[in-house]
Amino acid sequence: MQEIPAFPSQGQVRALSWLVNLVNAITLDMRGFVGMWNLSFMVILAKNMKDMWWGFDALGALIERCHPHTHTFVFQAFEVSVLLEEVELFLGWRQCLEYNAATPLLPWEEILADIVRDKKEVLRMTNKNGIFLDRLAWWLIQHAKEIGGERATRGLTLCLAGVFLFPTSGDFILYEHVGVLSLLWRGQSLAPAVLAHLYSSLTTMSLGGRTCGSLFLLQVWMEAHLKFDFADRQPSPSRIFLRSSVHYSGSWYEPEDEIKCVTAHLKSRDAWRDHLAYLGMDEFIVRPLFMRTIEFRACTREDRDLWLIRADQIVVYQSYRCHCQLGIPRGIPTSSNCTDMIVTGRNEKLMKKAMKTWARYTGKVQMRSRVTWDLCWAWYRALPEVQQTRIARMGFGYILSVRPFHVDVPYLEALRERWEEDCKAFIMPWGHMIPTLEDVAYLTGLPVQGKPVVGLERRDYYDDIVERLGPEFVAGRRRPIRSILLGSLLEAVSLRGRRRGPLESLDEFCIGVRRALDLGDRSEERSIRIFASYLLRRLLFATQSSQMNCKFVLLLRDLEQAGRYAWGAAMLGHLFSLLPSSSQCSQSTGGFTPFLQIWGYTRFPMGRGTLAEGRQTMVPLMTRWEVAPDPRVTDRRAGDVWVALDHYPHEQVVWTPYAGEADASHPAVAVGRPLFDRHLLLLCLGTCEVLYLELVVRTLGWHQPAIEVPSLGREGHSRRRFFTEDRDWGADHGSTVAYWREGGEQVVWQMALLDSSAYMEDYQARYAGRLRLDRRVMPESQAIRLLEGRLAEQEVELTRLRAEVRTLQRVRASHDARASSSAQPARGDLRQAGGVATLQA
Repeated sequence: MQEIPAFPSQGQVRALSWLVNLVNAITLDMRGFVGMWNLSFMVILAKNMKDMWWGFDALGALIERCHPHTHTFVFQAFEVSVLLEEVELFLGWRQCLEYNAATPLLPWEEILADIVRDKKEVLRMTNKNGIFLDRLAWWLIQHAKEIGGERATRGLTLCLAGVFLFPTSGDFILYEHVGVLSLLWRGQSLAPAVLAHLYSSLTTMSLGGRTCGSLFLLQVWMEAHLKFDFADRQPSPSRIFLRSSVHYSGSWYEPEDEIKCVTAHLKSRDAWRDHLAYLGMDEFIVRPLFMRTIEFRACTREDRDLWLIRADQIVVYQSYRCHCQLGIPRGIPTSSNCTDMIVTGRNEKLMKKAMKTWARYTGKVQMRSRVTWDLCWAWYRALPEVQQTRIARMGFGYILSVRPFHVDVPYLEALRERWEEDCKAFIMPWGHMIPTLEDVAYLTGLPVQGKPVVGLERRDYYDDIVERLGPEFVAGRRRPIRSILLGSLLEAVSLRGRRRGPLESLDEFCIGVRRALDLGDRSEERSIRIFASYLLRRLLFATQSSQMNCKFVLLLRDLEQAGRYAWGAAMLGHLFSLLPSSSQCSQSTGGFTPFLQIWGYTRFPMGRGTLAEGRQTMVPLMTRWEVAPDPRVTDRRAGDVWVALDHYPHEQVVWTPYAGEADASHPAVAVGRPLFDRHLLLLCLGTCEVLYLELVVRTLGWHQPAIEVPSLGREGHSRRRFFTEDRDWGADHGSTVAYWREGGEQVVWQMALLDSSAYMEDYQARYAGRLRLDRRVMPESQAIRLLEGRLAEQEVELTRLRAEVRTLQRVRASHDARASSSAQPARGDLRQAGGVATLQA
């Protein structure tokens, strides 16, 4: 067994003066961000470093038992390790298993420049390896009040992470660790990166290397499992416990009255070595009281290894070896399938494999929307006013007036999991739910009545592209041409590579797009077609492909006629066609997902969207919503939303959310209302989707009758992409097109029906297994997360209402001031009278 180098000493650690002063300099503006980014635990540690007792002899003996090939501590009869869920608990990050491993990290230059904004100071704080923490800290102490709460807290995050999460032998933080911190500011967890760094450091130290890694985290883990027995009550409290890191972590631990220290008799490293050498499983405190509610979502298959992804390393994570911690049956330990337990450097091939393995480990790949709404919105506003007017007349004016908002990923994931392909509906505890044409018209303002979005499908679109878009899109390409890259549309107007940065506001991004846009000398119609093609493929009919089928170009032959298409109905049909594929553990989803998000908010309000102040009369209704990535709400998981949906009160479901809205204010509603109570076929460029309105007649204000749940019939899907000759899809499927033009079939209203109880009985019997109706008792941990999520959402709403009240009070005060000033005599009259006017408070 390799003996590791000696640690500083047994007892107290050196308190960093700059860290203590920095923590004491936290302003009131910074405290809110400290709570949002879950930095409270590290702040407490920083304040109490000089008072805490650190057992370096115990740490040294423990690290000597670390196996470099399994990253576990090997004892006589079992193996244990620091697990991801434990890191989440100790550091206050609860979204570890839902974090997106593919999220790009911000460069350290951008992060530091945004905090300091002084090139000379940046040069003084950095060297070839990293950022000097003491120099950054002293600068923050001097300028904390000037730079604002968010910037100052970002700097505080760097300092705390450099001491507690990614420590080095010197007082600096490495550049590769700075970029990882951007995950924390985006509402994601650092637990995988911290644990990967700890594993790498344990391997280095167990082989006789230098001391590094988060010894503070390891100290907390050791106290929880080896030092203190939180279950036994003793006649007197332990003074050692009162100086432990666990005691100071009261934010997540509710201390018992009396705690027993079971290792108080161990005074040296040799004593600890002997103790750990003969440690039995009954002596290892598997699940202390405060860890009983942790749900370990571990991979129990021994033929699969998980990779912890960090900025500069990929580290193997074998949680299945820790059977006693996970509470799973003990298996025969197998050797790792990986040749290298730690891979240093950027290996793109291995990175892709690691991300796929992570997705299988969590049981779900986090959804990514393919909508590039920000760019479409900014591009539209950068166009000349004449072109904007023509695009609005094409039917896109209302949807382009909606300001882009944040995509609620957990909410959409929970929705798409409930999609049932057979009946084209969401299976909710209270019955079927389907977005209808009424929802499309009210929320988006897109036309739902008009010509079906069908047309010719050619073998070769070369001539059409040259005539309508320009010859530069086919230059150097071989015929036949059936699609073009979406990037070529952006390149034609000098917008290729334009993406909104994570710290860039929407208005700043819009200004940058306006400056970069170059329409060249092409005609007005070609400029409009280029924009409309990108709008259709990247917003309304978004897919996972980076290419655009040239069928969209044919729809834009006559720009004046383009406004007669039923774009809203086609968008809904396209969304229906992609929901089944996106429900099968897909990493991304197509379709206009923001519509689906707001539709859910209006029907069963449990997302993080709020009705924005001062937008109560704006049209369409999507413009009235504001969805901000509030850190207090973004840490919830998709599983939390599933549980919330299972327990959502049925009586709070809004079946008729548009009552009171006048048709005159919604042109698309006034034109499309004859279709709102009819069974329809939704057509979109070779696809046909059924709208089973008879399943959701409660959206019409009727009672739902008990009916047989339909399955796919009539005309199926026609998704053949390329043909050897030109074809007219509308002519080949004349009956389907005629069914749309005739307005479908009228849904019968059963006026004698008194309630929907018969339907609900049949519905619950049919979907009993899927609805999990037998789960009457919610697990304690899920109930806590559910209540925390609801509380956070209510706090967001309360903050908005308070801001609205303050605005109304200011308006009222200014109105009263103007009224009182108008009642006073003119200044000239006072001079003529020679009087003196006196105002008394």
